[in-house]
Amino acid sequence: MFGVQLIKFSDSYTGHDGGKWTFGGYDSTVIRGSLASTPLLQQAWWEISVPNIKVGSKKSFTPTSSMIVDTGTTLILLSKSDCDNIYGALPGGQLNSQYGVYTLWCNATSDTYSGRRNVYFNIGGSDFGVPAADLLWEQIDSVNCYGAIQSWGSGNGISILGDVFLKNVYTVFDVGNSAVKVGQRTDVTPLTD
Repeated sequence: MFGVQLIKFSDSYTGHDGGKWTFGGYDSTVIRGSLASTPLLQQAWWEISVPNIKVGSKKSFTPTSSMIVDTGTTLILLSKSDCDNIYGALPGGQLNSQYGVYTLWCNATSDTYSGRRNVYFNIGGSDFGVPAADLLWEQIDSVNCYGAIQSWGSGNGISILGDVFLKNVYTVFDVGNSAVKVGQRTDVTPLTD
């Protein structure tokens, strides 16, 4: 068993070191509430079922594939269909034909839009969110930002919950019980929609 706490902002000024790994257990002092547990579909890849994805109160859908929880992948990678569902509920969200990637308006987290645009993944019966601000990966022109959720394409595949997701939760990789456990963190502001 090992626990992972990826820090959102790593820099020498705040003293954040980029994360903390706990081997042989997990650090319960950084978890708010209890851990939600879901069984592994395949242990080799830390593959789990995520039965539902929500975009604030705007959209809720069943993802097209299972997901791998992976600390070695930066973004969240989903099927084209799942990305279409998410970006269809985000201000300016689209598969941008000029750039060939999913983009959204860089001001998409503005208070001028009705409703929140946090993206939630249901794991073990609980929703764990990525704040709308974290969806803005990189500004690519005067209006559009590269989205932190991108597509691996169409057809059969496995989606990946990478660091964009993991920096918002505490994750326990439980080999002995063939499970992934996820919890809300005390150092991450709770999301509300």
